[in-house]
Amino acid sequence: MRLPISDELRTKTRSLLGFRSSVVELSGQVGDTGYDFTMMYIGNGINRSFISGAVFGDDLGGPAISRCNIWGAGRQAEIYSASSDMVVVDIPWPYDVTMPGRRNLIEIPAWVRQVTRLADTWEETIGNLRKSVRDSQLRKVRKFKLTESTTRDPATVDRFYDQMYKPHVKRRYGGAAHIESRQHVQACVSAGTLLSILRDGEVISACVLVHEGDTVQMLFIGFSANDLREIDGA
Repeated sequence: MRLPISDELRTKTRSLLGFRSSVVELSGQVGDTGYDFTMMYIGNGINRSFISGAVFGDDLGGPAISRCNIWGAGRQAEIYSASSDMVVVDIPWPYDVTMPGRRNLIEIPAWVRQVTRLADTWEETIGNLRKSVRDSQLRKVRKFKLTESTTRDPATVDRFYDQMYKPHVKRRYGGAAHIESRQHVQACVSAGTLLSILRDGEVISACVLVHEGDTVQMLFIGFSANDLREIDGA
């Protein structure tokens, strides 16, 4: 019996089956440490510049040593692991299950990289988002009449830390949760700001923003669990 399959699922399946990976050697010094380091990158290049920048402070690039399909990424990792300090395999879920020796791996979800360009105006910044994201988020802003505010008020930061940040991290990560100290969060707010999202005048979520060079980093985030579930489900 043949089950019907949607055009969208058929397209995605063909795309994944045809997913091609390149093996690229990245060699240089780790940041300002002076330590020589060799990393083999295996993937389609989407996150390569970000990974290279995080390790070496620059996008080293380089030609592909070899190529393989998505099913051969694990084998390539085995081949090059002996001749490099680190092997990074940049492949989508659920194909990470093809990786051998999973006990020796550190798995990092792709959403660890969340970057968007901030334009000169709010309208232009919104315009840079994908249409699906833009439409869904703006609809929620209008539906729940969400507003924002910024502050460095110590009492507000304490409430964020106790009522939003710590509960959210514990709910999200359980026993693996790492909670920054109150003093560290307060110091980061002093160097940046606490951005809050309000619904009917009540804070339902907030995050700590800090400037670093020409970027704005979101360091810590917290939610009111009940409000978040209602808005996410809308």
